[in-house]
Amino acid sequence: MAVISGKEDMKSRVEKTLERKTSGAYNCAQAVLCTYADLLGLEETDAFKAAAGMVNGMTIGSTCGAVTAMAMAAGYAASDGKLSETETKKDAFKLTRKMLGEFVEKNSTVLCAELKKGNDPVSCLSCIADAAEIIEREIFGVESGEANAESDSRQKEAAKQEAAIESCGLQK
Repeated sequence: MAVISGKEDMKSRVEKTLERKTSGAYNCAQAVLCTYADLLGLEETDAFKAAAGMVNGMTIGSTCGAVTAMAMAAGYAASDGKLSETETKKDAFKLTRKMLGEFVEKNSTVLCAELKKGNDPVSCLSCIADAAEIIEREIFGVESGEANAESDSRQKEAAKQEAAIESCGLQK
């Protein structure tokens, strides 16, 4: 299995999941699973076909497609595929549960219909990015926050400088 080389590749993969979804050619599950297919030992066309029916919470508002793809990625990463091997099945269950827990911690639910309703609906793109970041952290050991923290830090510093300039009555 290939390894994500670092922050830049990780960042580009998260962005690629979003690009795939916004292209209109991929549903949420396909966008996530196809982005990591090569690292999981899958052909992209096989990943695309496997995730084809997982649109809009499996068409009934059930489990979010990005979450479903995340669970599929956990299975591919943790299981050795041997029918008689129970230990790697347990590993896949544990990894999936951990990843789902992280998604729920951030979004309160894995159900597409619930993510889309209420006072603060969660966008598909947000769910896709969250799933991609969890995959990278839990399966490939890459901290997505590292790359994003640098950007956030620069944005905060720029905002402080703008506030300081404005408080002094100076023009930008």
